[in-house]
Amino acid sequence: MKFIKKYYKLYLFTLLWFVVFLTLTSTLYYFNIIGNVLFKWLNLFCILIVIFTSSVKVGVRSEKNAYLEGFKFAMMIVLLLFLITLFIFQSDMKVKMLLYDLIITFTSILGSMIGINKVQKNTK
Repeated sequence: MKFIKKYYKLYLFTLLWFVVFLTLTSTLYYFNIIGNVLFKWLNLFCILIVIFTSSVKVGVRSEKNAYLEGFKFAMMIVLLLFLITLFIFQSDMKVKMLLYDLIITFTSILGSMIGINKVQKNTK
């Protein structure tokens, strides 16, 4: 709970940009500006960019063990996406979704490690 209180603005930032990017790509797909394959890859790319930038901010704010902070951040995002998938879309868990969650987790951990290294370079 302490972690959520510390980073709630960052979660709101992340969710806001999720909605903005996914709305943009969905609009492009709806008007046949982009194809089906590009739509899927563009959605994944946009989500990974948002996760990466948010986790860099988590890494900058963390004092030590940025990889754990990035893992916590990723687990909160993955949990939210899992609950949305489970209750709104009423879909079951598939291997594709597990791979998707692992990619999000590793992106978040990598971003937070880059973020804490960014802070350490500035202090030296």
